[in-house]
Amino acid sequence: MYCVIIGATGSGKTTQVPQILLDQAIENGTGASCNIVCTQPRRIAATSVAKRVADERAEKLQDTVGYQVRFDAKLPKPGGSIVYCTTGILLQQLQHSPDEVYDNVSHLVIDEVHERDIIIDFLLIMLKKTMAAHQPTNCPTLSVPGRTFPVTERYLENILQELKDEYDKRELCLLAQDKATDQYLQAEQTGMNERPVDADSSTQEFVIDWKKQASTVGDTDALVDNKDDALVPLGLAATTIAHIAKTTENGAILVFLPGLDEIVKLDQMLRVDKPLGVNFNDDQQFQVFMLHSSIPDSQKTVFDPLPDGCRKIILSTNIAETSVTIPDVQYVVDTGKSREKRYDQMRRITALQAGRVQNGNYYALFTRSRRESMRAIGLPELLRSDLQEICLDVKSQAFKMPVRDFLAGALEPPSAVAVDTAMRDLTMLGAITEEENLTPLGRLLASLPVHPSLGKMIVLGLIFRCLDPMIILGAAAHERPLFASPVEKRRTVDAVKSAFSRTSQSDHIMLLNAFSKAREISSLNSPSATYNFFNKYFIHRGAFNSIASTARQIEEILQQSGLIQPSRGFEKTGLRYGGDFLNENSDSEEVIKALLFAGMHPNIAMNRGSMYRTCGEKHTFIHQSSVNDVRTLGPRHHILTFTSLSLSADGGRMNLRDTTKGTPLMPLLLAGQLSQSGPMLELDGWLRFYVKVTTGSDGALTRHNARNAASEIAFFRQTLDLMLEAAFNNLKDKSFSNDVLREKLADGLASILSHEANQIVPAWDDQERNKMDQRWLSPSAQSPNRRGGPHMGSRTRLDDRTVSMKDFERQIQRQS
Repeated sequence: MYCVIIGATGSGKTTQVPQILLDQAIENGTGASCNIVCTQPRRIAATSVAKRVADERAEKLQDTVGYQVRFDAKLPKPGGSIVYCTTGILLQQLQHSPDEVYDNVSHLVIDEVHERDIIIDFLLIMLKKTMAAHQPTNCPTLSVPGRTFPVTERYLENILQELKDEYDKRELCLLAQDKATDQYLQAEQTGMNERPVDADSSTQEFVIDWKKQASTVGDTDALVDNKDDALVPLGLAATTIAHIAKTTENGAILVFLPGLDEIVKLDQMLRVDKPLGVNFNDDQQFQVFMLHSSIPDSQKTVFDPLPDGCRKIILSTNIAETSVTIPDVQYVVDTGKSREKRYDQMRRITALQAGRVQNGNYYALFTRSRRESMRAIGLPELLRSDLQEICLDVKSQAFKMPVRDFLAGALEPPSAVAVDTAMRDLTMLGAITEEENLTPLGRLLASLPVHPSLGKMIVLGLIFRCLDPMIILGAAAHERPLFASPVEKRRTVDAVKSAFSRTSQSDHIMLLNAFSKAREISSLNSPSATYNFFNKYFIHRGAFNSIASTARQIEEILQQSGLIQPSRGFEKTGLRYGGDFLNENSDSEEVIKALLFAGMHPNIAMNRGSMYRTCGEKHTFIHQSSVNDVRTLGPRHHILTFTSLSLSADGGRMNLRDTTKGTPLMPLLLAGQLSQSGPMLELDGWLRFYVKVTTGSDGALTRHNARNAASEIAFFRQTLDLMLEAAFNNLKDKSFSNDVLREKLADGLASILSHEANQIVPAWDDQERNKMDQRWLSPSAQSPNRRGGPHMGSRTRLDDRTVSMKDFERQIQRQS
């Protein structure tokens, strides 16, 4: 039977309901056949709740209670049990062996459904479809009140009045000195109107807004309109924290912020500016904790009690909002902002966090009217995410219905436009046909634990014998950052990153070099030496292990598919994923970058000075966390590929995250839709390049030769496309990785990329294009080339620039 349980925070939905079911079965004499699976949206929740429930039952973990998360499982003994697992684990089991799940599991408890992430919605649709024939349609609902303590709520108007009553203007100077806070307060006090949300938009870049945010990518007007919404009033937050610290004596203060940048800035503001004269550097009075997935140490110690007279200040993202309870929290300061893809939800549970175990106080840094305009429940991730993965999953399950009809079974189905856009993207990727049938490539991509475009990048790495880098970069794309970011060591961490990037001008190659070195150290050295290396170079051990586990999983899938031969792995030998033969080009920066342009497409940017233009934005900038900046890249026209766009904390500009500088031939040969007109090559209808050819002793530019050169590029691209199409359609061929023709084309591509000269020039806008037309394309155009002919560069290989660890350390010291 079905049953919906609606329970207040702290009512025991997660910990008590599974135990009640198991205990009742034991009393009825059916305990041995009672096997309960309870899903959790996060790893930390699944593992911590399992340990807590085992403690409540006075048992050891793995007696009757266990957990299963990705790459880690402590399962209970057979014969009556409770297993807490992540939602994705259950979804995978249902996809691969549904009969086994239904035969062995007596109860499925789907927890935290209100979060409505895309995996939960997909799971609910699958359960609905597969169990419909066996279950009655009536669905009882149980409502369980929680044991929560009173919470006093204060909104912006109340907070400002309290501050004005208690302090003079000089003491409240931080409200005016912090530019974002000053602008934020002006906007709030003028009663800024909310804008409607376009739920049909298919873009999904990272933005900050009022827990419900319209996309900005491809919509410059939206960037301007949402600038005030994106402001995070850190000065107000710091002043409010100081006010609580001055006017109360006990209880931890929990502060919700959009992301790591705001956490770090607020920590610095508390320590440096000393709002209201409070000294947050005094360890006897205050301990500041930063809760974020990239700072694991704070997550371990934040639950520990502090000495009497010392208070916790916890700066957190929503990791502390629903997944964990911090017992001594009495005060919550909520900025009301969150950084997520396209939208975030308004979780009314926030105010209750302070009242779970004792009386609490909730400080909302927004007005009561603003609160009333927010969504009462979360907007499902299914309505705000890229649907390519879920559409591919639906096709791989061979449900006998169109994808649009399958997803229409969701509690709140995505729009037809969003589904059609995802299906069109999958068709362009070569994963499905026009008739919505799965191609051999699509079948393989559906089995890989990465986004379809990154999966195709990995297959390209296989074809062009550059497999190890593509597996690592694909595995790292959805994991936490490889580098830890201690606040006090940020400059040193930046220097370490710069040293690992060497001269590549690439965040991706920086990560690749760091991971490869960490892999080498961990496979060839003792655990203590490995620990020292990770600690010294700020490499997050958990992130490294997660990337390595995902990479091994990808390698195993490729082996099971027959595309590569089984290898011994790197644990004992230090071998690259896929073996030596499939990594003959893995030391070529040019090949790595070209495949990145293919995998990250359409994320391409072209610069004018420090400003970059993308397919949807005319004015973007490189994020400060990148190893690249205008000083190192120079003002001359160049192109980048990047992982994502993000809106700055003050809403002022769009930033490119994780960038790699490339050359024009890289996207022209492997990414997007290419068209040619004379000596002009255009990519995706917006990125235009002009081919420049010199002949003769005077180095004159000629229209005829430039047109021929452009035609050669277009022809080679066409040849590559045909080769790749044939390769993708023959993935089951046992000689797939040993094709002589593909080997020659791969060698040709590597050679061309490594000898590309500065003779393909991008144009920023129509005005610049007209100048180039007049200069190069008119019959009378004659311009000398100072070089006297084409310049042939030398191929750059990673192994040619290997440095000793001593040289590496000296480089870090110089840069930090």
